[in-house]
Amino acid sequence: ERLMKKFSRCALILIIVTIISAIAGYIFENSTITPMYTSTAKLVVTPGADNEASLRAQNGALKNDFAIVFKSDVVISAAQKTAGTSEDIASYLTVKAVPDSNIIELICTNPDQSTAKTYVDAVAKNALKTVERLYEMDSYKDRRIPDVSVGYAFFNPDEESAEDAVRRADEMMYR
Repeated sequence: ERLMKKFSRCALILIIVTIISAIAGYIFENSTITPMYTSTAKLVVTPGADNEASLRAQNGALKNDFAIVFKSDVVISAAQKTAGTSEDIASYLTVKAVPDSNIIELICTNPDQSTAKTYVDAVAKNALKTVERLYEMDSYKDRRIPDVSVGYAFFNPDEESAEDAVRRADEMMYR
């Protein structure tokens, strides 16, 4: 009987220590880990037949030229003005080309969901403006890049399908 009391007491102490440790761990985790939100803009690039090969990397994705332009100081500073911030948007931004596609993904990760969306939208809009200016400069210098168009469409997957967004992006290329 005495042995049983000691065992019961040890089991009770172990259960109490486990519960206190779990509560302390939960409180510590919630106070030190900041949730991060991701917002993505997908840009569809349609290269013409004459320059298809020059825009492709070996994995079938578009080359990093777009990523370099989209993360450039020109685009980021314009995006900062559009978003009304002096924060370094580039530190939250990832630009990647999707393999075997014509899609460039702009991904913004930020502790604030609204800020992530604002930043990625600002970068997408200003990246497209910069690309348009680059084409105008090339045309002015009589160095044209034939058959390259960039269209974009923002969409909420809860409200419409990806196919509808791609269709709208395609329509935007020819406006």
